[in-house]
Amino acid sequence: MAVFTGAFAVSFFAYALLADPRGQWWRYRARHFENPEAHEPSAASIKWWRGALMGVAAILAWQTVNLLRLAAAS
Repeated sequence: MAVFTGAFAVSFFAYALLADPRGQWWRYRARHFENPEAHEPSAASIKWWRGALMGVAAILAWQTVNLLRLAAAS
């Protein structure tokens, strides 16, 4: 379980650092709007998105450490 949790923590962290949210928005959501420039995500929303992903990665990393401690205690 700790291995999978750690892998998810690393993947969330890498996705937060490497993904381009604005590019993803233009690829998947912009076509649904008549004027996509008016609906493009702001810099603040992108910072919140990255912060949320980093928060999830931190929680998963913390859980991984706790699972490894539990495994060592057994």
